[in-house]
Amino acid sequence: MNSIEKLDAVLECFVNIQIHQTVLNEEEILSQIDKTKIRDRDELIKVLKKLVKDEYLEIQLRFNNYSNVSSEHYTLTFEGDYFYRYEGGYLGKFRKAAEHEMQIEYYRNIQTSQANKLNTLTTWIAIGIIIAAIYYLCEIIKTWSVHNAS
Repeated sequence: MNSIEKLDAVLECFVNIQIHQTVLNEEEILSQIDKTKIRDRDELIKVLKKLVKDEYLEIQLRFNNYSNVSSEHYTLTFEGDYFYRYEGGYLGKFRKAAEHEMQIEYYRNIQTSQANKLNTLTTWIAIGIIIAAIYYLCEIIKTWSVHNAS
């Protein structure tokens, strides 16, 4: 599984359980995600850091009722929810970028083709102008020579 799919898997986890539970710790996230997507805690931490950096998740410190030890819990931000639901997550973003790149390449090819056709047309017009110039020059010389002969 590639990095984009891992990021989307964690976002999907939060989007799917957001209604039931808004704040999750690392163990709860690991229990919700398929082990084929994210293997261990270290891999999950890397993904969570990226999602926090991109502002799709927020970190909240929660204190344990029995001790004064705080632990990090994660919650989905509005941007993260919107990004996953309506923009398709990281995979959707990647596909849109690829599609945009294909459109640019398509238009670039059309532009090159049209430029080549315009160059060909310009060449034919130039050849026609040269032929017309030679013809009219011959006519002028013929008229001048007939006029001077008389």
